[in-house]
Amino acid sequence: MPRKHAAAYELAHEWGVDYLELDAQLTADGEVVIFHDNTLERTSNGEGHIHEHTLAELKALDTGSWFNEANPEQASEDFVGLPMLTLEELFDHFGHTTRYYIETKSPHLNPGLEAALVERLEAYDMVEEGRVLVQSFAQDSLLKIEALNPEIPLVQLLWYSPARAKALPWSSGTTPHQPRPDACQRLSAHRRIRGRYRHQRTP
Repeated sequence: MPRKHAAAYELAHEWGVDYLELDAQLTADGEVVIFHDNTLERTSNGEGHIHEHTLAELKALDTGSWFNEANPEQASEDFVGLPMLTLEELFDHFGHTTRYYIETKSPHLNPGLEAALVERLEAYDMVEEGRVLVQSFAQDSLLKIEALNPEIPLVQLLWYSPARAKALPWSSGTTPHQPRPDACQRLSAHRRIRGRYRHQRTP
């Protein structure tokens, strides 16, 4: 089923996952929505970037039919016309019955995302109740989150692929999940990000 939609999160919740993972982006009118891609074309009938559209415009898009076209063996009429989810809709539905693993998606395309995200995390008591982790590939984004609320656990995402392994600072004698301490020190210079370093997303 299409990812980042209520039915997929509901199924994950029923399976007892530890966290619901989501990509947060910011609309033109300041709403936090859940959407993976940087642009709308691949998984909706829209065009452009999230930040170029208001929430009402994004809610009018069909973000489910693409799945039927890409996966005909799993197609369902239930996926046709699925609207984009907002972060608040997800929080309203699941509340504190689960935890949330939130990525600040392409923050350079979503100026103001960090403040909007922290505002909602605090409004729903997600930080106080230990219900959230925030991750990002962008160091600056994590620093902004920490400045707004130092109690939010943060995770620095890093790119890794075998083809580029030799170029990475921990490539000699260590695995991708065991970076050399000096590499981590360079990554964490002039900041104090709580959480652990994690290597994901092989392209």
